[in-house]
Amino acid sequence: GIDLSIGAVAALSAVIMALLIKDFGVGLYLAMAAAVAVGFVCGVTNGLVITQLRVPDLLATLAMDQVYRGIALVLAAGTVLARFPEPLPFLGRGRIMDVFPTAAVVGLIALGIGYVVLNYTWLGRYAIAIGGNREAAILTGININRQKIFHYAQIGRASCRERV
Repeated sequence: GIDLSIGAVAALSAVIMALLIKDFGVGLYLAMAAAVAVGFVCGVTNGLVITQLRVPDLLATLAMDQVYRGIALVLAAGTVLARFPEPLPFLGRGRIMDVFPTAAVVGLIALGIGYVVLNYTWLGRYAIAIGGNREAAILTGININRQKIFHYAQIGRASCRERV
């Protein structure tokens, strides 16, 4: 399937993390964990809408994109959320050895982890099987609905981690 709600999930997670830090005085790492948890919940919600309500992936994630964006807008209420404690600014704007952007390094690490998971684990083999031929995956005994929910949950969690 395809997930069009990744940007909105990342935005919602970032807004919740920022509000926790700024308005509620929650520690940085706890707020980051909360942001990842929000992404996971959004991903599970996407997976359940797709599998249990049988809404096509494209339509479900497009609709959920609008829902998550709307929630983020309402929560932010037009306020400017800036000036966060270290190491958060370093993750977004910092440089490693004054040469490599931190965000690029984090992205390359995530890409490497994704490559290993996709090519060397049962999780990746199931994803390739489901995406390549859904009927053949069903005939081999793969629980399509459980795998889809799991994959969408991981997409939601990962999109927050990239944003955080």
